[in-house]
This record gives sequence, C-alpha cells and structure tokens, in this order.
Amino acid sequence: MKKYLFADSLKNHDEQNRGLLCFELDSATGALTYRMTCDRDMPFPPYFIISKDQETLYCVSRNSASLDGQPQSAVSSFHINWEKNLLEFKNGAAVAGQGACHLCLNEDETMLFVATFGTGTVFAFPVENGVIGQESSRLEPIAVKKFLSPEHYAADDRQARSHFVQYVPELKRLFYCDHGLDCVEICRLDENKKLVLDDVISFPKGSSPRHLVFDQALDYCYVLAEKSSELYAVELGEKYKIVDGISMLPADFEGSTKAAAIKLGGGYIMGSNRGHDSIFFAKFDKTSKKLSGHGWASSLGQVPRDFELTADGKFMVIANQDSDDLQMFSVDGNKLTKLNEAALGGCVCVKIIER
Repeated sequence: MKKYLFADSLKNHDEQNRGLLCFELDSATGALTYRMTCDRDMPFPPYFIISKDQETLYCVSRNSASLDGQPQSAVSSFHINWEKNLLEFKNGAAVAGQGACHLCLNEDETMLFVATFGTGTVFAFPVENGVIGQESSRLEPIAVKKFLSPEHYAADDRQARSHFVQYVPELKRLFYCDHGLDCVEICRLDENKKLVLDDVISFPKGSSPRHLVFDQALDYCYVLAEKSSELYAVELGEKYKIVDGISMLPADFEGSTKAAAIKLGGGYIMGSNRGHDSIFFAKFDKTSKKLSGHGWASSLGQVPRDFELTADGKFMVIANQDSDDLQMFSVDGNKLTKLNEAALGGCVCVKIIER
C-alpha cells in the first residue's frame, strides 16, 4: 500500500499546479513526489473530497460563472486517472449561491451536499457514477428561524453562513455548521429526497461554529468555533446538548487568531489555530463530561488552515495558507517532530489516502 497526499492550491498556478494536485507520500521521511494535477485550471477550489473507490474527486469552486449578474459557485467532479497521472474533468453543476466552501456525500454516494458561506444555503445534488446532476433540493436560511429565539436570531449582525456539511449514515442525518447564526443545524432527506430541517443546536453568540467531528461511538460530537477559538463537546441522542467548552488558546495569548480545522487521532481532539499558528490537543472524559487541554504544537508556518493524519495516526501534514507551505511531521501523542516541508501556494485543504 502506498500513501498519496491530495492538496488544493489557490495561487501560483502553472503546468504542474492547476489548483488540485496529488503527491506520493513517504510518511517515514515526509518527502513528497509529484504525481498529478488536473486537466484544466481551477482558480479557487477551497475544499474537495474523494470517493470511497478512490476513482473520483469532487470539489467546490467559487466565482466560476455568473448568475443574474452575481458571482456564482460550482461543484465539479474529476476522474482520478492513476494510469495517466491526471485528474480528468468529468462534469460540473452550478451552485445557485455565493461562496461554496464545503461538500460531502451520503453513504452510497448518490447524493452530494454543498454548503455556501456567502448565502448560507445548503444544496443537494444527485450523483450517478461520479457524474453530478442538477440541484434537486436546497435548505434556505429562513428554515432555521423557527428553531431559534428572537434574541438569537436578532438582525443586528446575524447572517446565515453555512461553512461545513457532514452526512452521518448511522444517524441518517446531515449536520452543518452555521458560522453566522452561531448554530449547528441537523436535517434529513425525506422520501422525495428533499432536505428537511429537524433540529438546531445553538452556541454562544459570536462563537461561529466552523467544523465538527464525531467520536467513533456516535454519542458525542466536537465542534470547533472559529471566532471564539473554542472547542465544544455536544452530547447526541434524542436531544442535543452542549456539555462543555474550553478555549483552544493559552491563557496569556493576546494576539488575533481564529480556529480552522478539527480532527481526531491518537486519543486526542485536535484543532488548528490561525494566528497563534498551532495545533491544539484536547481530550474528553465521558464520565465527567469534561474537556481538558493537553498542549500545543507549532505549525511552523503562518495560518494553518487545514491538517491531516495518516490512518495509523503516526504522521501529520499541516497546510499553512499564508506562508505557502506544507509541513510534514511524525506524531507521538501530542508531540510533533518535523520531517520535511514543501512549497505550495495558498493550500487550504489536504487529504491522505492509501492504495
């Protein structure tokens, strides 16, 4: 089995970098060997995912066309041609919202869900053999209003901004983070495959939930709040309940920072801090229902937008957006040891696969 690192790039494009790239990864040394890019330029692909069979890559992109005179987003699919070392464009579909920023598939990969930051709408698209169909359903921000108190939904500085979507097959629910309304929204597909909002988890005003992860038992999820740089533990069940929250920053930190990505590995919950430029390590005790901090590791770069671990948890890559680099580390608990680095302009999403 070989390891491969997929990454996006928002700038400095050339013949070997058209916005989406793949490298062969030596996790022992952190060395990257260039493998492929896409067959057309993708100017702003902020997030992508890879199908279970590792044959298709789906990505969102922004400002790819014009809709009623306004910048528009799109979702695209690429065939990963391992023999030709090429990401071959299959097709794309317009997203009728601004700022598409995240996407996910359902369990059998027949539905694709897209979050839009600019308009706050979540969209659903049918998928067949890696080909994306036209939009089949959407969930508008107005649907959230009946679940929130008037105070929470006050119009002074509140605007829906969907930032993250994840479908959980075991729960048959789609969870998405609303960065602007300070909540996580839970919806389902009805018998006609239309999105229906079921519930909303409200977070403190100004916290801005950005991303979340689920523990293996699916009895808790952990939510990273961008603006407050906090980590929350949410108990799942018939009712969703926030049971604890802690800061992701040292008590004496005085600079400006925002949290970005969250992952699980090695018994830790990990989150990246942009500004403090670190990876924060935490643990959750299910008996006491308390979170505890377990230190920080430097990202060795500026603005760690995303990071990824190998399946065995012994290797981590950090994408530092503003210093235009990938930093490779070996992982031992909450300790990171640098192995290597590579230049890559404006990387904000990384994925590691084995095949």
